[in-house]
Amino acid sequence: MLKAMFSKMSCFNNLPRNNKPFMMLLARLKIQGRKQPLIIDAGLSITGEIVSMGPVLINGTFNGIINSGIDLIVGKTGKAEITLVQMDYVDIDGELEGDIEGAKQVSVRGNVRGNIQADRVIIANSGNVVGSVKTGQFRVAQGGRLEGGCTIGA
Repeated sequence: MLKAMFSKMSCFNNLPRNNKPFMMLLARLKIQGRKQPLIIDAGLSITGEIVSMGPVLINGTFNGIINSGIDLIVGKTGKAEITLVQMDYVDIDGELEGDIEGAKQVSVRGNVRGNIQADRVIIANSGNVVGSVKTGQFRVAQGGRLEGGCTIGA
């Protein structure tokens, strides 16, 4: 079992700054005074459990449990098969398989196979969700897809 706890990573400063969700996360972290993200970079594959005091960015492959309570970003090259995700904000540009429960906001620009329960769910024009959605606020851009049920305001 992998339990990753971190405070600062020296490789953090070398990351590309052209990833919009990543840059939004950095801005949110700066405002809130939160820790730098744990990064599973492209080419890295991890199976196990991540317990992090800060946000998690997946550009590689992860299979297991993530318990952070803050933010999860699955980048364009990221693939995650997750048993349970409990985060404040979830941004998916890559692929995520598993259920998302109790998030404040879930933004999908990639592919999700699983159920989403969040205060707010946004599916962008490139987003695809296969599963049910239960949310207080729901927005789907033209071109975005939801294959499954949707309950709003419950």
